[in-house]
Amino acid sequence: MVPPADSQLTRRHTARARTASGQSPQTRHPTGPPGQSVIGRSVIRASTSDGPTLPGSPCTALPESQDTTTAPSLAQNLPILILEKIFDYLPVAAQCRCARVCRHWESCLPSLRQRLTQWLKEEHPVSYQAASGWGQGFHSRTRPLLQASRSPLLPILMQLQQERQERQEHRLAAPRQHTEHLTADSSSDLFPGLVRCSLETWLIRANQLALRPVTLQTPHNTSVEVFNFSACSRWLTLRCRHNSTGHTSLQLYGWENNGWKPCPLTPCPTEPVSRFRFSPMPEEVLVGVYGQQVIAWRREADTNQWHHTLLHRVPVSFQVLCLWPMPDGDQLILDAPEQQDGESTRRLCCYTWSQGAWKTVTTCHTGLSAWAQSPQSSELAQNLVTAFLPPDHFTSEMRIWRKGLNTSSPEQWGYQTTALPWRDTIVYSQAYSPGGKYLQAILHNGRSYLWSFDAQCCLRELLILPHCLLPWGGIPNYPASFSADEKQLAVPLSTRQIKLCYTDDKGDWQHGQVLEAPRLPADRPDTPPTNILLSANGSILVRVTEDKLDIWHRPAGGHWHHSLQRKNTAGTDYPAQACLLDAGELICTTAADPTLCLWVHGPDSQGRLVRKASMEVQASIGGLSPDGLSLVASSTLTPLCLLQLSVPQDSETNSQTGALHSGRCRLL
Repeated sequence: MVPPADSQLTRRHTARARTASGQSPQTRHPTGPPGQSVIGRSVIRASTSDGPTLPGSPCTALPESQDTTTAPSLAQNLPILILEKIFDYLPVAAQCRCARVCRHWESCLPSLRQRLTQWLKEEHPVSYQAASGWGQGFHSRTRPLLQASRSPLLPILMQLQQERQERQEHRLAAPRQHTEHLTADSSSDLFPGLVRCSLETWLIRANQLALRPVTLQTPHNTSVEVFNFSACSRWLTLRCRHNSTGHTSLQLYGWENNGWKPCPLTPCPTEPVSRFRFSPMPEEVLVGVYGQQVIAWRREADTNQWHHTLLHRVPVSFQVLCLWPMPDGDQLILDAPEQQDGESTRRLCCYTWSQGAWKTVTTCHTGLSAWAQSPQSSELAQNLVTAFLPPDHFTSEMRIWRKGLNTSSPEQWGYQTTALPWRDTIVYSQAYSPGGKYLQAILHNGRSYLWSFDAQCCLRELLILPHCLLPWGGIPNYPASFSADEKQLAVPLSTRQIKLCYTDDKGDWQHGQVLEAPRLPADRPDTPPTNILLSANGSILVRVTEDKLDIWHRPAGGHWHHSLQRKNTAGTDYPAQACLLDAGELICTTAADPTLCLWVHGPDSQGRLVRKASMEVQASIGGLSPDGLSLVASSTLTPLCLLQLSVPQDSETNSQTGALHSGRCRLL
């Protein structure tokens, strides 16, 4: 239970904790920095400081001056080895109470980093698995908000950030291999989880949130077609179409000083941009397709200047169909001839960053198929039609692509095939679960299947829902929705019904409750759902159609109940829309009822679903940044509108109080 060798956070306060307990400096690691203690359901400041504490904290650490001579001699004299074994079996809350027995017990507790990690894993499992982007965006995105809200976790986050920066500077100064450059720093894995946990705690405790419009300087006489955020939410790209020429260009912006600032892309290619994606690894890499060129943009250190290198040149007769940046740093590109006769052909090409340059590592040929990308692992799922049998019969298979399947060349991409046993049907839509553990698909025959993978990446059938067809035989054009822990699943059954499934204590999938949306008046027939969303902890479900949306909520230990329905007025130009923010379980919805408004709902500290913000907008909500702090309202009829979630000022709190009850708040 020794803290990491490079951890200044734990090493810095070791001597102080050991001296207070009467141990030699080589005896035991510390309990943490002064004034900090991991206890119960929160990390709080000790009773010797004047800092804020989170509610529900059952105890604090011993103050430096407390006399422990009256403690039982047996407790004071238990050997360190025995105490360590005892503490290993106790939850974090119990370890905190042990810290109050005496200084000897307090000094024998696991290190602060270990207790923080255990607390995060036990109390906030979703935050414990947070992606690295939460840490990368802390300085410019989350830290100002946590400072304004006086988050109790901010001091420990500042210390962890300082250690992280020092390690990065050390790696930049020392020679390194490519693999070391791409591998995430395991000692800082705690940091993104605590950042996400801090934001979620604030969002839940906040009775009101402020929505602040943010200006964005787009090129003159252009319209925004597509936007994309980086994983750390610090960078925003737009594909703009010039209204006079029809030419498309790529615009890049960086978040700085509470606003989006333009970032030059130099030199900029003359060809129009068609596709672009941020790469999760290496950090701060943007891949774009300009005509026949695939370009990798990289930011110049300590500047906002971005420069590009040529990644790949597509043959003149080919076009890029898909672009998949992978978590391990590989870039996968699917291209095909622009015009084909007879059998369709696809080429899957893989490129990796090595020795300061891109190189090709795999090129293979595939057939006409549908693809899905695993969100957290370097893996693809491909549904491939294998044979057409006259007059109108066919067979298909599922291929799982990843590295390591070819034992002779584990560094190369390869695939494992599972033949689908059903004749005359193909996969209509497919998607991985958030952690990549499962693959869910809706087939052309209306059945929904849930698969897992064996050690060889072959599919294992777990769950079948036989009737996922809409009343007129239509098939939903979107995948089902998972909770963040991959233990709950929501699947559309009909126009108004949604099937809930869950895993039991043994990990087996079971059929659960069917939720049904309330019927509309006779003069408004039901329309098919366009989307369903299940929140990160599985307590909120949203069903969206063209003209209305429904929200169900299940409090902790309670039952599902229909909480809200928003309906568009007849003749509106904008469909109802919804987005979910994982941190804080926030739901952002837009509907014209009667004025087009953006509402933000979320649970409060008592678990009740309440409205926390409201604002009149000119377009439906089109998406969120990964951290959920930037909201985009977009349409082809109006300019792009960017909003920012922030801590409300006193004037905003007073002005929005009435609007939150009436459902309208205009901030222009």
